[in-house]
Amino acid sequence: IAAPIAGNLAESLTSAGRWDEAVEILDEVLGLDLPPLGRFAPLVFRAQIAAARGDEETAGRMLGELRSLPAGVRAESQRLLVLARLEIDARLARGDLAGALDAGRAALARSGPADPRYLWPLLATAMRACAETSAPGAYDLGRLRQDLELRAARTSQPGPVLRAWATTFAAEAARADGGHDQADQAGWDGAASAWAALAQPQQEAYALLRAASAASADGNRDGAAVRLSRAADLAARLGAHPLLEEISALARRARVDVPTRREQRAQPAPFNLTERELEVLRLVAAGRGNRDIAAELFISPKTASVHVSNILGKLGVGSRGEAAATAYRQHLLDDR
Repeated sequence: IAAPIAGNLAESLTSAGRWDEAVEILDEVLGLDLPPLGRFAPLVFRAQIAAARGDEETAGRMLGELRSLPAGVRAESQRLLVLARLEIDARLARGDLAGALDAGRAALARSGPADPRYLWPLLATAMRACAETSAPGAYDLGRLRQDLELRAARTSQPGPVLRAWATTFAAEAARADGGHDQADQAGWDGAASAWAALAQPQQEAYALLRAASAASADGNRDGAAVRLSRAADLAARLGAHPLLEEISALARRARVDVPTRREQRAQPAPFNLTERELEVLRLVAAGRGNRDIAAELFISPKTASVHVSNILGKLGVGSRGEAAATAYRQHLLDDR
């Protein structure tokens, strides 16, 4: 797959929560000898997934390479905003609230007129940093919030994705004001609905977490439980462990049960086959060759070949025919 096309596909898969598939493509692209500009987007998406899954080592490595790219690559407006958002997320994950606020402030100071596609996610993430900060005095929080709100007021919202980001921004702004009432809950419910309509599970789960927090603070334990259950299910599917930990912590504080299929998913598949390997096995059992498998799963023939080799090893068989026979005999593909 040509690197730019692969990058676009990985971006779509990342947004849709199909992270395992995105990682396969991204790792393959990053293994190529690309120029610095060509590496920027794959590094960003790989860092985003790693951070969302709590893989701090990989996220730090990707972010380190992004920081080391030539200044000319990083300074262009849209890339500056994307990198700033990553910096804020990384610092929030470490509990470095001051650093997160500084990253947001620096990005606003350096960026002029910007494409709303890249500005809205940064504005929402920076406002999240404001909402997370409980001791604002040393960081001139009021000035940063004012700057964020002014930029938001001047930024258009063309299309449903940017309207979802704008709704999230407004809900974060209310949270930064200390909002924990029905209006705050309604704002987060609106954000969750917007992201659900776009089939973007990570953002939906986060909005549901915040809506549940507002419901709990308002004494609505049943409402909190419903939202937390949905959020936990989404986060578990993604493998978004830090978000899942936040959901679990809120459930404990709110004293609500959060039934999910997390434990069920945590059980290893037969023969320790991964989800992707089960997909490949289904195609092997249908008689597909590596090129056909690659085309259907949007991976390279080389990657398909690696998967097939891993499957044969895990099943303890010597051929594709034997793998197919084992799959049917063991009912490995019954639900697929």
